[in-house]
Amino acid sequence: MTADLRLLLRLTVASFVMALLGSAVGFLTAPEQATATALGPAFDTIVLVGSVLLGLGVTAGLYALVYFPLREQRQWAWILGIVLASMALLGTLANAALLLVVPAGVSAGLLTGALKAVVDVAWLVVAVRPGVRAALR
Repeated sequence: MTADLRLLLRLTVASFVMALLGSAVGFLTAPEQATATALGPAFDTIVLVGSVLLGLGVTAGLYALVYFPLREQRQWAWILGIVLASMALLGTLANAALLLVVPAGVSAGLLTGALKAVVDVAWLVVAVRPGVRAALR
């Protein structure tokens, strides 16, 4: 395993941590009225927590789908990682644009979004290095 591939794996973990941090900030800064329904606060809490857990489960699954095969030097995981990192970067940029329009939790959301974007850009830059491609089969 090359040093570039080890760096790519570390960046994958860093991106996952930033995604978790962004979800936590989004959960903690979500306005109450955005989650309120006519069925009562207990139901609202159950739906909100269930949605967060489902989202985190899907996120963890996608990162695992890239990380573990990439650790085994599988080329398809590298391609999938490039696709998912690109989509995450576009999503982060779109979310940042929305946070500028909606004032709730702007500073914390923009900070975590900016950090996630930096990590995703670094992932994409490292992913296209010749040392990474040479290590894959």
